Amino acid sequence: MKFSAVAITLATSAALASATSIHLRVEKAGEPWCLNPATNQWIPKCAPGFECRNGRCEYATQAPPGGNNWCLNPATNQWIPKCDPGFECRNGRCEYASQPPPSNNQGGCMNPATGKRIPKCDPGFVCRNDRCEYA
Repeated sequence: MKFSAVAITLATSAALASATSIHLRVEKAGEPWCLNPATNQWIPKCAPGFECRNGRCEYATQAPPGGNNWCLNPATNQWIPKCDPGFECRNGRCEYASQPPPSNNQGGCMNPATGKRIPKCDPGFVCRNDRCEYA
């Protein structure tokens, strides 16, 4: 009985495999299609405020208005003359400011949320490796 069930299953799967066809969707050449990462779909044109770069819709950025001294703020996608406190301009972008390691008499701990040194970590956090981390 088990042998006949196996034989029927093999015969059925062989018949289904030969009946299976593959469909390919081919687009005519023209405007490039772009992947929208938010919807994971290919679209012919990116939404306003986005541009197609390397086949993906990404934030459209313009050249800095004031020359090379301006920095891109990724949170607002705008060029600003100076980064906010706790940030520094690196490679044309505002990034978290790297704090120098504390000296023995400086004390305190680095709060990664603010980018500043504080004398004591908030409740629920402990100072590990000179950084406030979850307890």
